[in-house]
Formats: sequence, C-alpha cells, structure tokens
Amino acid sequence: MIERYSDLTPEALAPLGFEDTAHACYVLREFAGHDIPDGLFEAFLRVVVKTLAACADPDRALGNLARWADVSGSRYSAYAMIASNPEAAWILTTVFAASQFFANLIISNPEYVEVLINPRMRDRDRDAEALWEDLTRRVAVARTPNAKRDALRRFKPLEVLRIGARDILGYANMEQTARAISDFADACVRMAVRICAEEAGVEAPPFAVIAMGKLGGRELNYSSDIDLIFVHAERTGFHPIKFAEAVRDTMARVTEAGFVFRVDLRLRPEGRFGALSRSVESCRAYYESWAEPWERQALLKARCVAGDTAVGEMFIGMAMDFVYPSRVEESFVESIRSNKRRIEEKAARSGDADVNVKEGVGGIRDVEFAVQLMQLVAGGKNPELRVGSSLEALDRLTRAGFLTVDEHDTLAESYAFLRTVEHRLQIMDELPIRNIPRDAHELDKFGRRLGYANGAEFHADYRRHTERVHALFARLFYGSKQESKALDEIAVWVLAPDDPAALAHLRDELTSLGFQQSETALRMLRQSIVGSEYGGMAPDSSDSFAAVSPRLLRAAAETSDPDGALLGLDNLAREVPSRTALFQTLAESDTLLPRLCRLAAEGPAVWQLLLQHMEFFDLLADDEVMDNPSPPPAKLPATAKALATSLLRARLLCGARDIWEINTVAGTMGELTTVAERALSSALSIASQELGFEGRFAIIGMGKLGGRELGYASDLDVLYVSDSDGVVAATKVAERLQQILRDDIARYGVRFELDARLRPDGRKGQLVLDLATYRRYYAESAATWERQALLKSRPAAGDLALCAEFASLATQFVYGSPIADEQIEEIRAMKRRIEKERAQGAANLKLSPGGMTDIEWIAQILQLRWGHKKPRLRPSGTLEALLALRDDAKIQQSDWEVLDAAYKELTRLRNRLYLRRGVGSDILDPMPEATGERMKAVRAISLRLFYEENI
Repeated sequence: MIERYSDLTPEALAPLGFEDTAHACYVLREFAGHDIPDGLFEAFLRVVVKTLAACADPDRALGNLARWADVSGSRYSAYAMIASNPEAAWILTTVFAASQFFANLIISNPEYVEVLINPRMRDRDRDAEALWEDLTRRVAVARTPNAKRDALRRFKPLEVLRIGARDILGYANMEQTARAISDFADACVRMAVRICAEEAGVEAPPFAVIAMGKLGGRELNYSSDIDLIFVHAERTGFHPIKFAEAVRDTMARVTEAGFVFRVDLRLRPEGRFGALSRSVESCRAYYESWAEPWERQALLKARCVAGDTAVGEMFIGMAMDFVYPSRVEESFVESIRSNKRRIEEKAARSGDADVNVKEGVGGIRDVEFAVQLMQLVAGGKNPELRVGSSLEALDRLTRAGFLTVDEHDTLAESYAFLRTVEHRLQIMDELPIRNIPRDAHELDKFGRRLGYANGAEFHADYRRHTERVHALFARLFYGSKQESKALDEIAVWVLAPDDPAALAHLRDELTSLGFQQSETALRMLRQSIVGSEYGGMAPDSSDSFAAVSPRLLRAAAETSDPDGALLGLDNLAREVPSRTALFQTLAESDTLLPRLCRLAAEGPAVWQLLLQHMEFFDLLADDEVMDNPSPPPAKLPATAKALATSLLRARLLCGARDIWEINTVAGTMGELTTVAERALSSALSIASQELGFEGRFAIIGMGKLGGRELGYASDLDVLYVSDSDGVVAATKVAERLQQILRDDIARYGVRFELDARLRPDGRKGQLVLDLATYRRYYAESAATWERQALLKSRPAAGDLALCAEFASLATQFVYGSPIADEQIEEIRAMKRRIEKERAQGAANLKLSPGGMTDIEWIAQILQLRWGHKKPRLRPSGTLEALLALRDDAKIQQSDWEVLDAAYKELTRLRNRLYLRRGVGSDILDPMPEATGERMKAVRAISLRLFYEENI
C-alpha cells in the first residue's frame, strides 16, 4: 500500500505494472513539494497510484500526468480535483494511457481537460444538427473568410477529443463513434462550402460535395482522409474549378491553426488527372463509357454531404443507376473478385496478412467486400439494399433473406470488434496504423487498452474473429465450391485430349467463350498436354497446365481477341526455361494471367518485344514495379547497347501499363516523353565523350516532345543550341547524337528519328545555332508559323543554364507582344490550306475534321491571343493548355469537357493502333460510332473557337 512519500520505492511499485519502476518512483516523488500541503499530496498519491495500477500503460499515463500537472496553471487545484474525484483520476489516466495524441492535445491546451471531466460535455451524444449549430456559432464570431477558416480548424481538436474520450471510456460503441466522427466531418465540409461561397460572393452556388468511402458510409476512422467528389451545374459567372480548389484548401491546407481533414479526390472521374469538379452530365458520360468496375463499387457509398442538394441528388440518382443495373454481368463480379485477390496478394507479400486488421486474412476488408458484392449483385432488384453503411447493409441483407441470422451476427459482431481494434491502433498517435503489434510486450499493452488481461487473451480473441470472418467471407464472396466444380470440369477435358466426348465438350466451350479458331486452340491445348513431334511433355508440366487452363481460357475470352491471347501465351510457354514454373506462377497470381492475356491480345507489338527479351518477364509479374513505376536511375547508360536495353525495357513496361490501364492517357504520354528525354541525355553524353566535347549544348524539345505528349511512333522534333565559340564542335556532337539514336541502337531493335527541321531556315539552315543567332532570326526573319511552333518549345536535355536562356528567349518571342489580327488570320489560312492539301475522310484520328489537330490548334490560337497577358496560359502540352484556358474562362466548361475527353480518346486509339500493328498509323477504319460523334462535336467547337464562325 502506497499512501505517503516515504512509501514510494521501486520495490513498492513493482507489483503495479510499471516497466521502469525507478523512473516511475522518481516521477511520483516529483509531484511532492511545489508548496502543496502534505495532506493533499498524500490524498492525491493514494488515488493516482490506484488508478495508474488499473490502467493499460502505467508508465505512459504517469508521464503524461506529470506533464499535465506542470502546465495545469494551479497544481493545488489539479491535485485537489484528483484527490476528491477518483472518477476524474480514472478518466485522465485511462485517456493518457490510451492516446498520446489526446494527451499532447490536453497538455498543449490544459483547459481541454474540461471535456473529460465535465459530464455535460463528455456524456452527451449530440446529433448532427446540434453539432452544426455549435460549429455555426463558433465560426460566426469571425469576421473575415480566413478567420472563419481558422475558427473551423480550431474546432476540430476539441470535438475529436470529445468523441475519442467517449470511445476510450466506453460511453460510445464503435458504430456510434464512427457515426460521430462522420457527422463532424460532414459539418466541416458543409461549413467549408459556406465560407467559400461567402468569400466568392456567390449565393447558393450550384455545387455539391459527394462523400465517398468511409465518410460516405458514415463510418469514418480517427485518422482517415475524407474521400470526396465535387460536382456542379453550369451557371454563368460561376467558376466551379476555382470554387472546388477553395473548398479543398479550406479543408486540407495546414496553417498555424492546424488543418481540418486531409482530402482525397482520387475517386473522381479520371482520378488525379481529372477535373476537380464536373457537371453531372459529364460524370454520367464518364461512368457510362470509361469507368472501371472498382469505380462502380466505390460509388456504392456515395452520399451528398454539402452544397446544392438538388445537384447532389441528381448525381446520386445517376450514380445509383450505374451502381445497381437490373442485370449484373459475370465479368463485373469476377473483376471485383480479382481486385480483392490483388489486395490479398499484396498483404501476403508484405508478410502482414496475419496482423493487418484492415486488409489481412479475416480483416475489415473481408467483411466489406462480402457485403458490397451482395449489395451490387442484388441491389438492382432490391432497392432496400442500397445503403452505404456496412452494419446497416448487414441488417438489410438479413431482412431480405440474403444472409441467415447466424451469418449476420458473425459478420456484425466481428466487424464491430475489428473496427474497434482499428480505432485503438489509430487513436494512439492519430496515424493510419493497420497492424496489431507482433512484439509480445507491446501486444500486452495493446490488449489491456482494449480491456483484456494481457496480449495473449486479446490475440486469441482476434484469431477467433478473423478465422470465422474469413471462412464465411470465402463462401459468400468467392462461392468457391460452385466455381471450382466448373473449373475442374474444363481441366478434366483438357487432360483427356484423345477422348472424343471430352474433345466435343471442349470445342463447345471454346465456341461459347468466343474463340473463332477453335481447332487451332484445341491443337495448342493438346500440345501443352502431350507435346509435339519434337518431344513429349513432362507429367508435372501437363498437370500444372491443366490446373491453370480453365482460368487461361476464361481470361483469354475476356480480351478483344481470345485466339490471339491463347496463341500469345502458348508462344510465351515455348520461350521460358520451365513451363511448369510458368504455369505455377500463373496459378498463384490472380492478376498476372488476365494481364498477360490482355497484353498478348491487344498489344502484339509489345508481346513480341517480351518474347525477344524474356529477361524482362519478371518485371511484368511484379505488381510493385508495374503499379508504382519508380524514377529511372540517375546514372545514364554509357553505351549504345546499354541505352537500347534500357529503352526496350521502358517501352515494354510503358506499353503494358497502357494496355492494363494502370497509366492514364496523359500518364502514358508523359512516360514515353521521359523515356525519350533520357535517351537524348544518354546519347548526348556518349557523343560528347567520344568527341571530347566539353562545351555547353542544349536540346530543345518541340512538337509532341515539347508538349510531353509523345506517342509510341512519334519522331522527336528538336532544336540544338550551343555557345557561339563552340558551334562547329557542337554540330559534330548533334550529328553523332542523331546517328546513335537512329542507327547505333537500331541493331538492338529500337530507334528514334530526330527531326530538326523547325530550326531557322529549316533543313537548309545550320544544324546547331547559338543564342544570338536564334534571337536575331526570331526578331527579324521568323514567320508566324514559327511563333506558333515555339509554343511547344521546352528544354529536353543538355546544359540546364543554356536551356533556361533559350526558354527565356522563346517566351519573349512568343508572348512578348500581343499577336496581331493579321497573324491570327494567317494562322487560320494556313490551317485551311493544310485541310485542303491533306484532305482526309472521317477515318484519320489526327487530320480528319474534329481530329487531334483541330484540338491542338484551338489551344494554340487561344494561347497566342491571350498568353502575352497571362503566364498561366503558357503550358506547352495540349491538355494542360486546355485546362489553363478553361480555368481562365477562355474556354467554357462544357467545351473543355468535349475537347479534353476527345483528345484523350483519340490519343488512346492512336497508341492502340501502334501497339496492335507495330507501326505508327492515324487511320482507324471503321471509326467507332461514339468516336465519330465526338469528333463532330470537336469540329463544331473548332469552327466556333478557332475560325470564329457563327454556327
């Protein structure tokens, strides 16, 4: 029993759960003195020691208690409160042991202790409307928009502390806690929209905020980002993108007053490459034409939380039609399953599958995916299942008969348990921690924070929950027994190539799957089992192929060319050292086989490259390499062979990312441009070393290279710059550089064609010029078209200072003075002449009316007209230029949506032509009907914006 100062010894503290008894003894003794009467100290000590011994982490709680006492303002009052109110002592030590984040918050703001101690503040479970009223009062006292933002930011710590304390102390369960955090986030977003509207002077802006993910389901975590989508209706004078940026920054910008929430906008159409806000109709067009299955799944949780409710409800209505069709394709279900398998594989690779409470075996994701798949499949005909909350969805699925009561109880109980574990992990430091501790000592403390006697007792309960969740999830989500029966049947047929009945079944199956050359497919399947005239197959090879063959056939059937996919995989098997190892690798990965089939079917040029360079195969099989491309090594290839190898590797990976839609269109253009710039830098280095050149040399990208929008077959338009005293030597470097990229690396299967004809005097002019010559030419002799061409100029390689000097020169020439009306008419006349001389039908993606050239020239003429006043309108890339012009109201939102979508679509189709044919081509005949209609819309905009015709 410890009752007075003299009782405080390390030995006396040892039975009370302290790790460092000597330090604990020192800290407790430090509470004495400070002009505190002995009687008060001893009363304080008795209560504190008792509550510390009962808490989850006595050392942490004591340390935080001591820090709080130091800043409390009056030690006497602090000691008296604890001595006279054991409940207050229990509350403080419990919170100080469970959350360092909350402890730091209270220590930084000692007055916040009132939230814990005052029952009127702590115990009440206020609803969303009461929260909104409180927030409104606090923000209303601020006068300026930025002061209101700071008031919003300062409201967060106090409210999160109130919610977290109720959670830790057991006054609120998991569902109530998640709902409270979500209601708080809703109120903050709502207030952000109000502040931004007042600042912009816009009454009732036609703008809505859609919550997604955890916030959409009103089941937010402590450290969650909030997933949002911004949508708007068109209104003259309202600038939705600027408004969206203001709302985002109000929520996410970090200031001295803190921040409100981290905002994640990547679930919007086109992800991080898409516009921050879109009209509902634009969103509809995207979801109908481009959206992936996972986006449909994500929209299941969409909920309007702020802004114009009419706009929000219009979006939600559109989204629900998309999420819950009357008929669900099996390919959609399989895509959701494949996505889940990828998550499982990632957790397994990390080695955390047994401790990751979110994505591990039997974790939160297992419950959520099982529930969501049932909703997606049945929700079209059962509207009552359309709800974002996982627990509420479980209730509704049970009432509708899709789950038994036992299944419901298992999933609901375990989901609440797992989410509570997740809350306790995150509440310690307000970090998105997902793994329970492996260390036995840390697990003991964590278990006690959850109310268990020790870590072993907690871990046993954790295992019980995750094992039963995973067993139920596997049955509900994968339907493994029914699926495996169908797959085994195909494998049996494949293993019996000489059985007429099996052959007939297999032929019918191939036909039903869409194979056009079923006899050829049967021969390939047979050879994979029995071999050919050149030799038989080893038994393990035959068995491993048979095991994977059902998935192979179905994956091939999902592509645009099942026969091509199967042929490609057959050729791949002929190239690998071990067919058995290949088939086992394909069997172990849920994503690699469908990806390879798609690559073989839709990218024969890339597939052929893979077959010629099997050393790159492991890269394609590595999700981390493919999904998260790393920057190239700092060291440049030093020989033509090394350069060619790096280019082949980069082209293969870029083509695969493109076909697998890991990269967006803009991402593909950017990756190809980065590859080309690296090739230029490497070739320049090789040429300079060979020729002993040590002067300054710069390569300026023009055209597609300058705009960072290269395609697979693009030439590299360049200008060369050197110092005046090194032009002759630099010319030899440029000639050698071009030879390296055109001829030297071609012997290894790759090449670049460099085109320097945009230089002064074209092909008749000197290949390399100094800055003074460029400046004199542009000032005295350059034609209008050369001013237009320099819009795309951008440093690509070489000496950085010289690149910057040329960039300054080019900017002055292009934007230094307003463009004359006569020059605008000259550009239009040139465009008309090009259209007449290169008259195309409707099948040319680049030159046909409404093609890529129309879009590019729209951007360029508007940049020339307005860019001299506004530097933000000067991007060299077409997509970036269109976006800047839209943000500056030089292009209407509706026109931008057409132009942006069309340019991306035409670029994608052009790239796919190369990947399929292996040569550059702009002719797509027949043209898809939807693309043709989009090109007509582009042409109409071109006539209005470029030619300024009234149509």
